[in-house]
Amino acid sequence: MKPILRSLGIFAAIASLSLPASAADPASDSELYALARDAYFYAYPTASMDTTMRQATNVPDTATVNMRAPINQFAHARAYPNANEKD
Repeated sequence: MKPILRSLGIFAAIASLSLPASAADPASDSELYALARDAYFYAYPTASMDTTMRQATNVPDTATVNMRAPINQFAHARAYPNANEKD
């Protein structure tokens, strides 16, 4: 949940920097679309990488799940992954 909140905070920060200075000069739909697109392209990789890191390090030890380890520990693959694994 935190990566989503973090990315929404980034979206809000980018949007607040790019909004018009006064209500008399509203942004057009194309400007708002471009702003939302740029915010998504900027923030999505950060949120995705944070989610991936949390999934890969959320194990008690290196032997529990193949290719996963707690933070500051190495995960060694003892065998090739199955074709069914989606990590």
